[in-house]
Amino acid sequence: LVTTEEGLTITNDDLVTVSTATLTESIEFVGTVVSISSYQLGGSYVLNVLDNDVLRLSLGDDYVASTSLPGLYIYLGNNPTSIADAYEIGPVTVFQGAHFYNLPSTISIYDYSYILYWCKPFGVKVGEGQIQ
Repeated sequence: LVTTEEGLTITNDDLVTVSTATLTESIEFVGTVVSISSYQLGGSYVLNVLDNDVLRLSLGDDYVASTSLPGLYIYLGNNPTSIADAYEIGPVTVFQGAHFYNLPSTISIYDYSYILYWCKPFGVKVGEGQIQ
């Protein structure tokens, strides 16, 4: 409703609808796994949450790990020097190229700070990737 100097009243009957939209933010961490030993290990990774709330760790096309390592395992952990309280993803079965691990829904994308590669039989850390 507007009143002008001439005394005229102008009315606007346009309907205005105000609503809130739901924003879905895609959360992902991107980084690199590097070797901290003489064994070959490295490549890019993406840690993200899929549409069905599944947490996925994807290793890139550039990923490579030495096949001469006995009992190579991958973990998610918060201490880069220990797997004592780490989540064990499992044994490494792919040694070259892109692959992924779907993780249980009980794990949040914010729960861990490191991807750890460990030679399980000898208790030796082989590589890591910081999640940030």
